Formats: sequence, structure tokens, C-alpha cells
Amino acid sequence: DTDQQRSRWALDAIHRLYQVEGDAKGLDAQARKALRLERATPILDEIHAWLLTQSVQVLPKSPMGEAVHYALAQWAALNRYLEDGDLSIDNNACERLLRGACVGRKNYLFFGSEEGGLWAAVVYSLVESCKLHRVDPFVYLKDVLVRTSTHPMSRVLELTPRLLKPPPDTS
Repeated sequence: DTDQQRSRWALDAIHRLYQVEGDAKGLDAQARKALRLERATPILDEIHAWLLTQSVQVLPKSPMGEAVHYALAQWAALNRYLEDGDLSIDNNACERLLRGACVGRKNYLFFGSEEGGLWAAVVYSLVESCKLHRVDPFVYLKDVLVRTSTHPMSRVLELTPRLLKPPPDTS
């Protein structure tokens, strides 16, 4: 609200980057990287030049000045997604995963004990990992609880949602 003209320019430039991402959807990582390098790099170069120009024109403590200086300080990280087609342009997926924990934060104060809170954190982490890997959390937890009595401790990583193989079909 404090600098609508500059804000609009920045938002339009960011929108163009997301248009490239929309066009890259469905491509494999190598093709996505190539498309980004071809089409997003010039946009990012334009944004970087604009940020450098704005950094000497805006007041450093103004909202726009703070945003410009933050973007410049994070420039390498903001461009990292160009290097790997498997990387996302943003961290929205992580933010969505964390939202459940943030929403219930006050409720977690009442787990009865610190140890109860630690176990709740383990369960929440497992459930969110299941969701991330498209595994039904109930089926996963049931399967792992059955397997733990006979599964060797040296191979415990095999029981993570990412690596767990379904049990053999006994029907």
C-alpha cells in the first residue's frame, strides 16, 4: 500500500516467473531446467537490475526499501531453483505441511507433559511425511507397528514413509 507503483511492477515480474512454471508443469526435471534457463533467467536478470536501481532510490527503512534489500540479500537463494529442475520456485509445499502444526500450536501446550509433547511431535512428523509421500497415515502406522517386533534395528530407515515397501499380499 505504501508504494503501489513499485509493488505492481514487482508483482507483475513475479507473475511472469510463475507463468514459466505453469508452462513447465508436467515436464521432466531436465526439460524444466532448460525451460527455466531459457525463459526465467531473462526475467530474473530484469528483476535484479530493477532491484539494484530501486535500492538507491527508496528509503532503506521503508517497507519497499526493506523488501528490496531483503531480495538482494537473498538473491542467490532466490535463483537456486534454476540449477535443478526438481526444485520448486517457492516453498509453498513446506508451508502447507507446517500449517497444521502452526494452527494447533496452542493446543500442544496441554499434552500433559514434556514427554507427551515430544511423542506428539514424532507422530505429527510421521503423519506429514506420509502425506508428502502419498501414503495413507493410518495404513502406514498400522503396518509399521506390526513390523517393529521383528524388523532389525539396523534397517530401521526402511520403515520410513519414503522407503517402506508394502507388505507381501497374503490373500
